[in-house]
This record gives sequence, structure tokens and C-alpha cells, in this order.
Amino acid sequence: MLNVTDPTWEVERESLPATSNDESGHANMPFETTPHKRASYRSPPKKHSSRKKTWNPEKWKRNVRNLLKSEGKKYLSTTGRVVAPKKVHHHSCLNCRFKCSEKFTEEQREDIFNLYYSLGSYERQRQYICDMVEKAQQKGK
Repeated sequence: MLNVTDPTWEVERESLPATSNDESGHANMPFETTPHKRASYRSPPKKHSSRKKTWNPEKWKRNVRNLLKSEGKKYLSTTGRVVAPKKVHHHSCLNCRFKCSEKFTEEQREDIFNLYYSLGSYERQRQYICDMVEKAQQKGK
């Protein structure tokens, strides 16, 4: 018996199992083995025919909702409920110890309200309040 790598090597007919292909003459034909190639698992890089979408956070539902909320406008909540816009409530401050109704007219209150909600962001609104508030000294202590 010859070596498997020998090109003249033939399989002996007795060593082959008996099959129905014996009549067709395939068993008499010599066959050769070829050396195995190492498998390459890297596929070629894919070409992208389209571009990625660019981010536009100003149009995202969540950001639009937060902006409308911080501006005091009508918006749709996360649960789907329509939230009414903010408005100035007219309170009677006759019993107030600070006498707010005497210090501020209704027009001034509306102007302050509109200015506050036109600032837009929560941080700017908080900064506005901090800038406007004065710390009062305690009396008698």
C-alpha cells in the first residue's frame, strides 16, 4: 500500500464498502486528496449605502414636553393627559403680613409671571428667584 500523499495512490477495491454505485464504475476511478486550507472567518467589510440619522434632540417628544412644561404652556403628559397652561391666580392678600397686594399691582404680577416662565429652563428660573429674594434679618434675637 502506498502513502496517502502519493499522487499515484489508489484505493484498494476490497477496502471500500459495497454500494449500489459499484455498477456505475465510480469505485474503479482513482481519487486524490488535496491539502486542507485554513478557514478564514473574517468576512469582507460591509459597505453602508446610507448615512446614519443625525440627532435632533429639540424634536424628541420628551424634550419638547419638558420645554413646554418649563415655559408654563399646555403640554401632553407621559400618561397622555393634557395639562393646562400655567396662569396667574388672583389671590386676596388683605390678611397677608407682607401686604403683597399693596406692593404689587395685578399688571406687575402678570409681568413677573410672564418673565419667569419665558426664561425656559429650570436652572434659569431658580437663579431668577435667588436673585430676587432678599434675606431678612430676624428681629429681637
